[in-house]
Amino acid sequence: MSTEPLWYELRNAVYSREYELAERLLSAAPYLLTLGNSLGETVLHFLAVENDLEGVSWLHARGAAIDTKSEFGTPAIFEVAQLGYKELLAWFIQHGADLHAVDANGNGLAAHLEEYEQPEMRDHVRQYGV
Repeated sequence: MSTEPLWYELRNAVYSREYELAERLLSAAPYLLTLGNSLGETVLHFLAVENDLEGVSWLHARGAAIDTKSEFGTPAIFEVAQLGYKELLAWFIQHGADLHAVDANGNGLAAHLEEYEQPEMRDHVRQYGV
């Protein structure tokens, strides 16, 4: 599966803080909020993996789902936690991310972090009732 060029345009516009351009892109093609790249990642998911809190917040304010999953069934919040982005993780939680989501293997967040040998983050997320 190839990635539609408009996906890259939106990603680049948000990542570089060209919000007027990003607004124009979304006005012309609202489906861009849910469009996935070749890995099934939405622009919000991609920016979350890049620890771009401002970009994630901007997209979410325009309707982008924070519980988005890649084509591998991995929720964005799992990758945020796996990468150790505590501030972004807290933002996801404050904005209603599903802490009981599961990945394609049926693992919850704590089990996912255990599988990827992230005991510190596994213990960290447990404070949120995971």
